[in-house]
Amino acid sequence: MKTYKQDIKQKSRLDIWKTAIERLTTQSEKSRILESNYLKNLIDFCWKDTLNLAFNYNENDLLRNGYNWVQEISDSYKPKKANELKIAFFCGPEPENDLDILLSLDIKIENIWAFEIDNNSYATALNKAKESYPKLKILPGSIGDFFKTTHHTFDIIYLDFISSLLTKPSPPIGVINSVFDNQALSDLGVLIVNSCEPDANEDNAKFLASYFMNHEMIESSVLEATNDDDDDFSYFTESPTSHGYDLQSLEKIIKCNISGAYSAFSTSYVMHYASMISPTIRFLQNNSLRKQLFNEKKAEVTATFAEIESTDFFKSLISMDDKDEESFFSPISGNRFMDNESYPFWNFIDSLNGSGKSVSSYFKTFFNQSKEGVSILNAAQFRESFHSMLTGADKLLSQRMLNAIPKIMKAIPDARGGLFCDIPLPHLWLEVALNQLGAPYHSNVKMHKRWKYKAKVRTMHTDLFVFDRCRGFYESMPMIDQYETILTDIEEQIFARCCIDIIGKQCRWPIPKLYYGSNLICINDSDWSNFAELRKREIIKE
Repeated sequence: MKTYKQDIKQKSRLDIWKTAIERLTTQSEKSRILESNYLKNLIDFCWKDTLNLAFNYNENDLLRNGYNWVQEISDSYKPKKANELKIAFFCGPEPENDLDILLSLDIKIENIWAFEIDNNSYATALNKAKESYPKLKILPGSIGDFFKTTHHTFDIIYLDFISSLLTKPSPPIGVINSVFDNQALSDLGVLIVNSCEPDANEDNAKFLASYFMNHEMIESSVLEATNDDDDDFSYFTESPTSHGYDLQSLEKIIKCNISGAYSAFSTSYVMHYASMISPTIRFLQNNSLRKQLFNEKKAEVTATFAEIESTDFFKSLISMDDKDEESFFSPISGNRFMDNESYPFWNFIDSLNGSGKSVSSYFKTFFNQSKEGVSILNAAQFRESFHSMLTGADKLLSQRMLNAIPKIMKAIPDARGGLFCDIPLPHLWLEVALNQLGAPYHSNVKMHKRWKYKAKVRTMHTDLFVFDRCRGFYESMPMIDQYETILTDIEEQIFARCCIDIIGKQCRWPIPKLYYGSNLICINDSDWSNFAELRKREIIKE
């Protein structure tokens, strides 16, 4: 029987489980994105230092109301003890490896669900459970299928894969997606993903290069070997195109640096999917929700997306003569190429080309598969077009949204700037409306932790994600039709903008397009207003 009882594996298990439980118990206040101290500081900044330049008001009353609102947000979180946490994990043939640690950390056996897809490993694990852990719930089959057919939610989910995330078929990425698509994680929860580093071959390098090529910000480890200096935090740099790389040259860099690129991908993909793609899929799959925001006329939507990815504009520039000078082109014509960093996931999927058995070819099909009429590509197209929906791509929006947005903007006191760091452009309110109903999982970057260790043969990469759905914020907002009414109340408007400020600051580096331009206070204007930084991987040694 294959064993997983290596010393370094047990050492990693103890650190991982201990950290995960602490994030939701003794460190739960820090794990909240809508953190009380930060929100109080923002309330003070708005009413004491900024809005008094434009309005007359009773400062004490507004501060008191603001602090009461912060308390309401805090009360929306429900603290838990270790013995209240519900756990799901892959058990393999040796469930005792994890169970003994969990039980020593005060997790109740009744709250633990173990999954094993291999029949022989399941039979071995079941016999051990009958003998030593009779109350353990151990299930044969796919954890992803379990999420699809049940309504269980877990506080901690540990996906301990024995392959890389680039594996096909039955890709681990599909299991990760199912956690978010089926809302299997608690509103404040921890997802742990462990996978092995892939081979440094052309196939894997091409896939990773396609992923990173159009991202506005990437971890520097994608372009250079990771260093072991004393800096605890990972450095983010501009896109590969900003550094002068094309897809082929980026492939070559990544092939020589597969460890650094895979490390960045293991973190980036999960954060991006949880915050941007999955909530959009969920929203689009519900027709009654979809028509709240988006145009019901499929032909107009299809034509708009075709315009965004049209190359006619470039062909015209190349062949332009005097009679073509007055040719009309939509302001969104060719946007996906001219503004490529605004469409990272759409461009990623489109660029996945290769032979029939290649990783890129497999995942191109995977990302184009429709579930309930919506594919991952569809979600990326809608989500990444938000910024242009009021500057040429208006046919993507429903008429009610086209009517509501100007009224919302009229209610914003600094719609032309002058008070706060950023001007709250219309796309922010579209994002709030979608997220309110799509229910994203936002990553708490400050509390994210990563490890790397050498198993028997392969190098393993482990990410511990802390996700917060920020329900206290989204549930406090009315429906989009009433935004203009609620936002004319300056207090309510400040409450909403405080929340998107703090969510935006959490994800500024790994997901820069999420609530882009939402800052009330600028970075470095105060010692408490910095963007969250992502820690480097911690090396676990024997």
